[in-house]
Amino acid sequence: MRLALAVLLLASTSLAAFAGDVATPSRVAAVTVYPQGADVTRTAAVTLAAGPQRLLLSGLPEDVDTTSIRVEGEGPEGLLILSVDSKAVPVLGEANDQVRRETEAALKALADERAALDLGIADAEAQKQFLMGLGRAPLPAGASPTPDAATLGPVLDLMAAKFAALSKTIQEARVRQRKIDEETADLNRKLETLAPDGSMATEVAVNVTAAQAGAATFKVKYRVAAAGWQPLYDARLSTGGKGGTPVLLVSRQAEVTQQTGESWEGVALALSTARPGGATAAPELTESEVGPWQPPVPMAQNGAGWLTREKAGGAPSAAPEAMVALDAAAPEAVAADKPAEMQQAGVVMAGFQAVYVVPGLSNVDNSGTARKMAIGSDTYEPTLSALAVPRLDPHAYLTASFTAELTAPMLPGRVSLYRDGVFMGEGGLPLLNGGEVTKLGFGVDDLVSVKVQETKREAGEEGLLTTSNSEVRAYDISLKNLHDFALPVTVMDRMPFATHEDIKVEAVSGASAPTTRDVDGKRGVSAWAVELAPGAEQVVKTGYKITWPKDMKLLPYGD
Repeated sequence: MRLALAVLLLASTSLAAFAGDVATPSRVAAVTVYPQGADVTRTAAVTLAAGPQRLLLSGLPEDVDTTSIRVEGEGPEGLLILSVDSKAVPVLGEANDQVRRETEAALKALADERAALDLGIADAEAQKQFLMGLGRAPLPAGASPTPDAATLGPVLDLMAAKFAALSKTIQEARVRQRKIDEETADLNRKLETLAPDGSMATEVAVNVTAAQAGAATFKVKYRVAAAGWQPLYDARLSTGGKGGTPVLLVSRQAEVTQQTGESWEGVALALSTARPGGATAAPELTESEVGPWQPPVPMAQNGAGWLTREKAGGAPSAAPEAMVALDAAAPEAVAADKPAEMQQAGVVMAGFQAVYVVPGLSNVDNSGTARKMAIGSDTYEPTLSALAVPRLDPHAYLTASFTAELTAPMLPGRVSLYRDGVFMGEGGLPLLNGGEVTKLGFGVDDLVSVKVQETKREAGEEGLLTTSNSEVRAYDISLKNLHDFALPVTVMDRMPFATHEDIKVEAVSGASAPTTRDVDGKRGVSAWAVELAPGAEQVVKTGYKITWPKDMKLLPYGD
């Protein structure tokens, strides 16, 4: 019979008397890891007696979310899960626990030995007292009151030898007892060092009753926080060269870590893209009031060490809400014949999430060591281009754009970039879904020459009836393609923009018309797309003219 019970735990729940506690070994069998946190499934096999009993599962991590504990079971007919308790308990660790058990056994053996020596000493003392009593006992009737030497000598010799043997036995026993006391003290001191050091674990008690005896299996599921995984990507670009086709291989890996305090050995491991620790509902907007601006109110310090707002008439306000603490801190604004391949996880779509199922059984230790595993790869035919922002950097950067063809979303993460087998550095990938276009930069392209020359810089006045200030800047951006294949090049530049009606900004005469204005919504930022054949050169002319009233002073606007 299959039995399942979802129990929301209440710590320290007490029940009626049970037949007994059954220590039930369990092991981690399956783990689903999220970007933050993990769901763990432990399994336990036990032979149940008929009647009520309590199964004790120990060694669960300290940070178990007790509200997440669920228990399922299969067993003989009439098996019922009555309730589930959980509590935090101190732990020694497996090695210390073994040493402690050995030490306690040694202490018991010493105590037993000392008790046996006490009995031996008591027996020897009793024998000595008996022999001494024989010397004081009255002579039997008819016996000679003065035994001759021939009769008395052997008796005295026998008693002396017996006394000596008994005294030696007592002395040796007491010497051994002193050594036992010393050994006991040493073991007790050792036992003190094996006391719990403050680390804790969670113990789960499953209260069950069975109509009949039989074998049963249980699954205990719970959630822990000290675990997670993050995606890592390798992007390997082959530019193809003259007449070739560029190829981009994007390999996906997962880096799994856990510091839960339990060992994941030989577990069925799955990685989920779900984020159960995040918000579950959209935020709620609050009201936003707009009103006339008022000048700031002067502040004055009172004797209590607080800043008190003064009213416009100069009288200090006594309202408590007008007081601010003085110490309140303001916020600051070598290549093989066939290279080895890495085992990859299979992906399963489950509703709105992707679950990567790692083949076979996995081990993830609890020391925080990062374990990497492949979860997939995709090959694309990217579009290559170069991007230059000469105002900020006199180089062109090779860029590969591609359309993500995915059955599962790619979480944002770091990407290691390789161009024609050479590591170029690291970048980042955003959250990607199937059909989205993204771009990756693959470093400086030295075969695209970019030069900037300022061709005009003027500042002065203009106008006949009314004069105004003016400033003119003009630049030539020279591009040359040194590749043996054609390459699109995009140049980005900017010009100031004005928000005041008396300030005019316009492009200089003869400037090249941009392909795109206000790129990504950034005012004044323009892009020029140029297709450069092998060995071809082209000049992009940019510049601007600003005019403003003679009596107006401009804020620094940068160039």
